[in-house]
Amino acid sequence: MDPAALLVKYLRDKFAAEIALQDGNVDFPAEWRLQFLEDCNRIVQQLVAAYCNKKYLDWSIADYSHFLEVQSPCSTGRNETLEAKLQTCFPPLNASRNLKTQPFIVVDKEGHIVMWYLPGILGEALWERMWKGVEVVQRLLAIDRHSKSWRLSNKYYMAAEECTICPGTASFSPAWFQQAYAATNNLEVSATLQTVEGLQWLHEAQEANLLIGGILGVIHPALYETGHRAVQALHGDVLVDKGANLEDILELWALPFTGVSIMNNRQTPVHRDSGGGFKCMDLLATVGPYTNGKMDIPTVGIQVRYSAGTMVGITGRALLHATEATGERACFAYYMRHNVLKHLNLEEPGWAKVSDIDDMVADMMEPEAKPKRL
Repeated sequence: MDPAALLVKYLRDKFAAEIALQDGNVDFPAEWRLQFLEDCNRIVQQLVAAYCNKKYLDWSIADYSHFLEVQSPCSTGRNETLEAKLQTCFPPLNASRNLKTQPFIVVDKEGHIVMWYLPGILGEALWERMWKGVEVVQRLLAIDRHSKSWRLSNKYYMAAEECTICPGTASFSPAWFQQAYAATNNLEVSATLQTVEGLQWLHEAQEANLLIGGILGVIHPALYETGHRAVQALHGDVLVDKGANLEDILELWALPFTGVSIMNNRQTPVHRDSGGGFKCMDLLATVGPYTNGKMDIPTVGIQVRYSAGTMVGITGRALLHATEATGERACFAYYMRHNVLKHLNLEEPGWAKVSDIDDMVADMMEPEAKPKRL
């Protein structure tokens, strides 16, 4: 069994045992380092705590997404008139948005999971390694001072002279379409992975990326399987790769996602992400020596503490979200490109569902130990 499959099996088995109120003793590969095992057990602890703390919406995320797609299929979240209409039709849980600090999930009225809040899921040693990785790729971090997009303009980035690691964004993918060329060009390896720094980062981030993928394997099993199939399909796809060694890159690509972006030293205004499908869950990890981190999710009416080591799983094309912090901070965003899945003839998976996770738990337990549906 490959390392990713071993990891996901352990996390799922451990999660199932904890949910079932068993003793939680699950066999693990003998070759695992103690620190890696501790990281895995911390991950399970936070996943279980979140899953047992459900917050329910009284509307359907499918209805919300359909309404949004009809009104504005490429909504960025910046149209105040549209957002006011959405909040009227789909009211948030709490208009005052009190700050939350404990793990939880948000579930719609049909049992779809639209958000996971996982504070402290990345241990200090792990997130510090991720922060050091930002320094490895800092030459690749870019700001376009002439861009009309807030994502690349300098408006929301810290001043370079205030930073130890320069501000900017870098995105990595073993295969994606150049912007505006999805209809005419083939998939290409991102330019960042055709650099010494990009390959160094990918090599050094393998363990962290393996753990990130393992988290997805628990919180959205269908998306994990689709991502795994997508990466496998790339081995046989014909790419215009500009000389990049795709097979070597895929050997290092320990993620069940088609892309990851590192946004360094940037405040993020309220927005939606448009590159993925409505049903896909993005994973956001925040790291760095900062303070006063907060994430605001106006669509569901929740604000959360966003300290270093926190991860949030979010249906980013549907839910508005924004972040802020004091000091230097990097966000790692892991995502699935809808047009890449389409190119590889893979269907976008369905919504993450409470019932799927309950079934996953039940399938991994002895018949007499199976719990009732949560």
